[in-house]
Amino acid sequence: MGKRKYIRGERRLWNVVKRCLEKKPYSYVCRNPYFSWLRNGFLNKGIERIRADVIGFKEIGGYHRTKIEVIAVEVKNLQWKYTKANVDQARRASIFAHRCYLAAPRKFKPDEIESAVEKGVGLFEIKNRKTLIEILPAPSLNPDEHNVMRLLTRFRFFRCSICDCLINDGLLEKRSGFYVFDKFTEEKYKSKWQIICPTCVKKIPKKLGVVEKKEIDKVWNEIYRIKKHMKRIRNLQID
Repeated sequence: MGKRKYIRGERRLWNVVKRCLEKKPYSYVCRNPYFSWLRNGFLNKGIERIRADVIGFKEIGGYHRTKIEVIAVEVKNLQWKYTKANVDQARRASIFAHRCYLAAPRKFKPDEIESAVEKGVGLFEIKNRKTLIEILPAPSLNPDEHNVMRLLTRFRFFRCSICDCLINDGLLEKRSGFYVFDKFTEEKYKSKWQIICPTCVKKIPKKLGVVEKKEIDKVWNEIYRIKKHMKRIRNLQID
């Protein structure tokens, strides 16, 4: 098999894995339909120089704070043996992923499974190039939360700076983002992009006792109405 043909076949498998991860029992979010460059899926994405062939994420509970699980899958086309280097390549995504997998279109050999167990990488078998079967569950890892949010931000998902919920940028109202500047020295400023979700935009001013623009407009309309009424009374008295 030529190198170009191998790569084309591997990229076709990316979409197979993505579609399977989006369905039950996995139910991961693997695309953002609101942005054209992310509509086809989180394929060959990552942070810095570390990328994964397919990335997905989902909520895994948390009453007070939304917990996110990120899965990264390294997809390989059919080959006689999957080496430790292939397993290491899948493991590299652990800087931003809670679970790392290696996926291939055949059954894994005992030594390949042993190597995956040693590195803490799960295994997926792509059966008939249509379905995804979990051969070896991946252990839960602890990536840096900063790296997880950097990854999700590239997919246009943000955390609300007030309630800490996760929200799709495509559902945000305009002007809901703002910059915050940290100043540690006289010479340097560090800016941070913050987001406020629509729920907080509506509820927080009421909780803080801030009068809304609609209420202010009602007061001014009432003042204008009273002024007009008093002017009419004065005109009648003059007549």
